[in-house]
Amino acid sequence: VDPGKDPATVRVDKTSTPLLVAACVLGVVALAAIVLLILLVLSLVGTMISVLPMSVIMVAILWNDIMAIMGNLPVDPTPEQINAAMQSVTELATSNPWVRVISLLFGLLMIGTILVWCRCIRRQPLCAIGLSGGRRAGLQAAVGIGAGILCVAGGVALPVAFKAASLSPSGAAVSAMPVLLAVGLFISGFSQELLYRGYLFMEWRRKLPLWMAVVFSSLVYLCFGIAEGAGIVMYINLLLSGAVLALLCHVTDSVWCSACLHGTVNLLSGIVCGGGLFGTPLLYQVAEGRDLTTGGSFGPEAGLGMTLVWLVLLFLLIARLLPKKDGRGIG
Repeated sequence: VDPGKDPATVRVDKTSTPLLVAACVLGVVALAAIVLLILLVLSLVGTMISVLPMSVIMVAILWNDIMAIMGNLPVDPTPEQINAAMQSVTELATSNPWVRVISLLFGLLMIGTILVWCRCIRRQPLCAIGLSGGRRAGLQAAVGIGAGILCVAGGVALPVAFKAASLSPSGAAVSAMPVLLAVGLFISGFSQELLYRGYLFMEWRRKLPLWMAVVFSSLVYLCFGIAEGAGIVMYINLLLSGAVLALLCHVTDSVWCSACLHGTVNLLSGIVCGGGLFGTPLLYQVAEGRDLTTGGSFGPEAGLGMTLVWLVLLFLLIARLLPKKDGRGIG
């Protein structure tokens, strides 16, 4: 404002205000588009890494059986016939011990790769990826296993309470190789935690504010989980569980608790509750048409019961961190 003029007589040019608002809106839209594009690329990469190799190996192992199933389809199959054929292929995969062996080897390969990268290439101690030793590690592992049991119990309780599911034995056999199946399911969760929380989250936590490290690691975890294709509730649960496991890793300054929690949830959801490629459930029977609550054929991990469990855990962890003033709070 010119000091020689009366402020009351100065006219404010308001023509730039709409332009400024429009520029801000366009900037936000462009940023959102870039973020969505990055998430899409990560999802495609996740599909290529987590699904394609196993799919190729599974097809190679079951090639003759798959060709026999497809050969029984009519020339112009209906969607129901195609779904039935795909279900038959899935049942073959779950009952074939070699598919389980390959799945187990993939988890071990991921763990070995991360350890070699950390120790031999980056020359970091194992505690840099959350693999601390001693009694504290054993205690955290035990707490993680107990928390995993409670998580699955909570995720199953809501559908059972609303009579969308029941806890009744199905009489199905666990597997031809039950010990291998159990170890494979647990190692799968453990290896994912070592990658997403032990390596990525721990690395980002040292360079970024805590909330950014939690968000970024959870989004990457979500993108790789989208390859499983289990519906919107499952994607919400992946995002929430990613945040919970990252904060748990931060609070304990270790990956043992989150890894054992994840592994236990995988183990119980797979063997007891079934779903996905885990096969017929032993105990958890779902009602037709209640997939939103129960998780449907994928199991309780894709149901609203687990959503509630992850929300409660997220609230408790944030509440624990908020009072902190020593740099370990959310900031």
